[in-house]
Amino acid sequence: RVTFLEANQGQSCFDACENAELACQMHWFELLNNCDALRAGFPFGADHCSENFYGRDLPAFRPEDATLLVNQKPRVYAASCGGKHSKTRRLCGCGFRKGGSTSSRTFHTVYNVQPSRYFEWQVRYMHLWFKQADMPGRITRLLTANAADPLSATIPTHVAPPPRNPKDPGYSPYNKPSAVNHWLRKARPTEDVIIVVDPDCMFIRPLDIVVEEGSPIAQQAFYHFNLDSDEIPMQIARRYCKNCTFLDPIAVPMIVHRRDLLKIAPLWLSKTMEIRNDRHNWPNCWDNRTCSTVGLGWTAEMFGYVFAASELGIRHEIWDLQVVPPVHKEVITSIIHYHVEVP
Repeated sequence: RVTFLEANQGQSCFDACENAELACQMHWFELLNNCDALRAGFPFGADHCSENFYGRDLPAFRPEDATLLVNQKPRVYAASCGGKHSKTRRLCGCGFRKGGSTSSRTFHTVYNVQPSRYFEWQVRYMHLWFKQADMPGRITRLLTANAADPLSATIPTHVAPPPRNPKDPGYSPYNKPSAVNHWLRKARPTEDVIIVVDPDCMFIRPLDIVVEEGSPIAQQAFYHFNLDSDEIPMQIARRYCKNCTFLDPIAVPMIVHRRDLLKIAPLWLSKTMEIRNDRHNWPNCWDNRTCSTVGLGWTAEMFGYVFAASELGIRHEIWDLQVVPPVHKEVITSIIHYHVEVP
């Protein structure tokens, strides 16, 4: 069953459905993304329909000039339940929550580091900002090491052994999926909502979005997957995710239901290893930043997560959850990802 609701101007479908004690269902945006459907949804006051715009807040109705707006690039800028614009009203498909009473408002934030002075100051600031921002739930440092370090005495820490890949021993991003997987299976957290961030993230306000099982939310990555193109992200996807029917260009922060992350984590690691073990066969531009921004030599772990989620059929909402420097504007997100360079 679905209930279609008109959101208020400037309101997201996430909030419109939430106010009706329902959950926004993302798949309806594809069916609503045409002029006929929008005219039926907004029968009064719409003078014409335009297909010249794109964005995650579309399809929508713009009252100031009585224009219906169809999303011109739905594959690249897929509509999001969280998308909103101060000048538009959205038509929202709302249904019953999939998680029902089993989805609780409990949170656990995690991030991965190695024992070093380089990470120590980031860790201390991370926990300071977490507290100052009044973040919900707990936070745990996932430490990739063979034993606890001195910081473990004052910082909530889970020690995860370093992953082993004899073919590629120097690639440290393996640590993230490996540590997340180890923590989930050994520490057995009970919180439903897991927030995965990087250590160089600054919390400036609470990030308390509740996700249901099967409906995670993540940040837009610096690249896109245009299914009709031969751009480098799609070249990579066609090699390592051949049967994937969708691809979510995502990055941290990722807000995932614990049961979804339990499925994703082991495949995330194995897909990352699959990509890295094939690195001697990569075309030059996959890792050469002079002809592409992808830099697969470092970002293989990001693609590993995307492909793992896609193979499992777990589709992400893409929201603006963070900003990165230089920030010369009012910050409305919960996180500033300040990006320190890895030495």
